[in-house]
Amino acid sequence: MATDAGHRSVNEDAALAHPPVFAVADGMGGHARGDMASRCAVDALREVARRAAAPLTAADVTAALTRAAEQIQATMATEAGADAVAGTTVAGAVRTEHGGEPAWLVLNVGDSRVYRLRGTTFEQVSVDHSLVQEMVDAGTLDPAAARTHPRRNIITRAVGTDREVEPDFFMLPAHPGDRLLLCTDGLVGSSRTTRSPACCSRRRIPPRRRQPWWPAPWPPARRTTSPSSSWTPATTRPTRPTTRPTRPTTRPTRPGTPRRGTPPSGTPASGTTPRRGTDACPAVRRPAHLADPGW
Repeated sequence: MATDAGHRSVNEDAALAHPPVFAVADGMGGHARGDMASRCAVDALREVARRAAAPLTAADVTAALTRAAEQIQATMATEAGADAVAGTTVAGAVRTEHGGEPAWLVLNVGDSRVYRLRGTTFEQVSVDHSLVQEMVDAGTLDPAAARTHPRRNIITRAVGTDREVEPDFFMLPAHPGDRLLLCTDGLVGSSRTTRSPACCSRRRIPPRRRQPWWPAPWPPARRTTSPSSSWTPATTRPTRPTTRPTRPTTRPTRPGTPRRGTPPSGTPASGTTPRRGTDACPAVRRPAHLADPGW
């Protein structure tokens, strides 16, 4: 699988499409170091995908990324010294099961992202681990200004910079027709089409039909012999409707569905780091920030 290096001379990105694991990684730390870090993360996820005999859990993914971090640190200590640092961001989706039903286990470390296209709704599932995201969560920075902030490239988590890896996990039900987009910050920073659902759709979305207009040209007015009026139109021109039917501004909600921005009971609020548990899927959250979490 190939990626676009953009304006860089060396490609520091890596990607994986080995069912049931799909992931992208964006290396950092220099040309060869960033390439090495992203490959370590992808290779570790590929190995866990090969050995998967049962549906993978968040614990399996965390263990794989921890092994990748240890390998990155060992390589840097051998080749560049103990003070050298390299790391990589990771975003991915793992096909698994939740409650006996097929589901997607979405993960991210750093500012690489996962989007979901459901119908005509295109939403960001992952939450960036970056300085500007923390400023947005704290209310000190507008989300629109975060895209052009001078410190938007500073991330707060990565694989390889520390011994411990803390990915975020989100569980999504696997609905027919859903599409997931995995991308690094290069796509988000260089293109504005990530807000449009058409960027993930293979079929052309037809434009909205316009209101039908009256045929032209109109019959010209003709002169009459009536002394009361010198000009009379041959036909009466119909008037164009000035109002259109309005769409409902609220969507019907299903019983038990939380409102947008309100996490379900027992779920940490957006922007907070949940504590790890001891079950098969530690720190897995339901994406309550989506318009339709799906549960």
